[in-house]
Amino acid sequence: MELTGISSVTVDGNFEWPLIRLETDTGIVGYGEVRDHGRPATPTRHPEAFYAENPASLALDLESELVGKDPTNIVQRFEELRRFGGWGRRGGGVSAVEMALFDVVGKHLGVPAYQLLGGNYRDEIRVYCDCRAGQPVADAAVDYGLEANDYSAEGYADHAKRREDEGFDFLKFDLSPQTCEVATGEVGVRDGNLTKAGLAYLEDVVASLRDALRPSTDLGFDCAGFRGLSTTDAIRFGRVLDQYGITAYEDAVDDTDVAAWEALTGAIDTPTITGEDLYTVDGFRELIRREAVDLVGPDLLTAGGIRETVRIGEFAGHHGIRSNLHFAGSPIGFMASVHAASAIPELVAVEFHAVGVPWWADLLEDGPLFEAGRAPVPDRPGLGVTPNEEAIREHAIDTGSYFA
Repeated sequence: MELTGISSVTVDGNFEWPLIRLETDTGIVGYGEVRDHGRPATPTRHPEAFYAENPASLALDLESELVGKDPTNIVQRFEELRRFGGWGRRGGGVSAVEMALFDVVGKHLGVPAYQLLGGNYRDEIRVYCDCRAGQPVADAAVDYGLEANDYSAEGYADHAKRREDEGFDFLKFDLSPQTCEVATGEVGVRDGNLTKAGLAYLEDVVASLRDALRPSTDLGFDCAGFRGLSTTDAIRFGRVLDQYGITAYEDAVDDTDVAAWEALTGAIDTPTITGEDLYTVDGFRELIRREAVDLVGPDLLTAGGIRETVRIGEFAGHHGIRSNLHFAGSPIGFMASVHAASAIPELVAVEFHAVGVPWWADLLEDGPLFEAGRAPVPDRPGLGVTPNEEAIREHAIDTGSYFA
C-alpha cells in the first residue's frame, strides 16, 4: 500500500474546522483534522503565537513528504514529519496526518484505531462541555467579544443549569477579570493588576455557578485572561477557587513558564492544568517531570496526533498526573480524541466545544456520538467515522466543496 495524495475541505463551524482526506493506491482513505487557524500574535499573546490564513495548508504542504510511502508504518511517517510541527497551531498539519494514518491502517487491518495502540482501558469516555459564559460559542469571531456574550454571574449560572439538565456532569467556563467592567461597570484590571472589584466579580461568578449546580457536577475554568497578569494574581484567584471545590484551573499562567506553574500549583489546592498548545511529549516534559501541574490538557490536533497524545498521558500518569483532553473541533477530531482517551491510563474526560452548533453531529453518518455526557468508544475499523458528504458540502466555507 502507498500513499497517493491529500485533499481537504474546511467546515464553517463555531471555529473553522479544516478536514483532510489521506488517499492510498488501494482506495482506502483516512480522515483527519487540522486545528483551527488561531489568532495573530499580540503583545498579550504567547511569543510563539501562530496564525495560519489557510490552516489546511499545514497538512496539504506535507504531501510531498508522504506520496509513495507506506502508511502502515505510522511511527516512521510521524518521525519524518515531526520537524514540521511546533507549539500551538504549528502542530496542526502533522497531527491531522497522523490521525488520518491511524484511520487508514485501522481500515486496512479491520480494527479500531485504539487497537493499533495495543488496546484500551475503557469503552466509554466522559465528556465535559465547554460553555464559554452566559452563552456558548456559536461563532468564535463574535462570541468571544466583550459585548457579544452575557458575562453576568446570573448569566453564567442560568447557562450552567441548562447544560447540566442535558446530562453533562462536568462543565467548563471561560472566566476573566477583563469582563468585570462589562458585567458590573467596575474595572477588573488596572495597569496589569487584578483589582479588588475584579476579584470580587470572579468570586461572584464562581459562587453563582456552584450554587446553581448539583454538588456532584464538576466545574472547571479556563483562565487564559490571567496570562497578562502576574503569577501572584493567579494565586490570589486560585485561593478563592479553593473554597468552592473546583475540578480544574486552566491556563492561568503561560504554558511554557514551568517555574510559574510550580509556584501556582504549590500555593493552592485547586487542580491546575495546561497544555492545549504544547507539541509532543517534549513540550510537556518539564511540566510533568517537575510535577508543576496537577493535570495535563493536550489537544490531539496540536500535540502530534493519537499516539503522541497517549504518550503524553502515559508519561503524566507515571508522575501521578491525570489527563483531561482539550478539544474544540469537528466530530472527526473528537472521535480521534475518544480513541486516544480510551488508551490513556489516568483519564478525566474529553472536551466538547460545539454545544452552540446544533448540526455538529450531522457532519458524520454515525448517529449520536455521545449522550448524557458519555461517548462510547467505536469498535468499527479506523476512527469508526463516515463523513456525511451532504452536510459537509452545506457547511463548507466554500459552499458545496468536498475534499478537493
